[in-house]
Amino acid sequence: MIDPKVLTGDPEFRVIPLLRNRFHEMAGPAAIRRRLAAVVNAADLDPELTTAWTFIRAIDDWLYFLPESSSDADIAAEIATALADYVGKL
Repeated sequence: MIDPKVLTGDPEFRVIPLLRNRFHEMAGPAAIRRRLAAVVNAADLDPELTTAWTFIRAIDDWLYFLPESSSDADIAAEIATALADYVGKL
């Protein structure tokens, strides 16, 4: 393994890297939500908890990368925006 991260707690916390990976292959918010749903189904995760954690982590990433004005900040912003309506309904 390269740079392993030891995490305990909700497995739903660890989903956001799966959305960032190959992000540019997704076209818009609907594609982000479809990929999230596919991960939830494949891993048998709680959909509401996964959405909430992913949204929180996207906001955290966005704030972290914002000073750099990098593409990472743009990706985090797009993920957060795509999930914002769904988080508001939880």
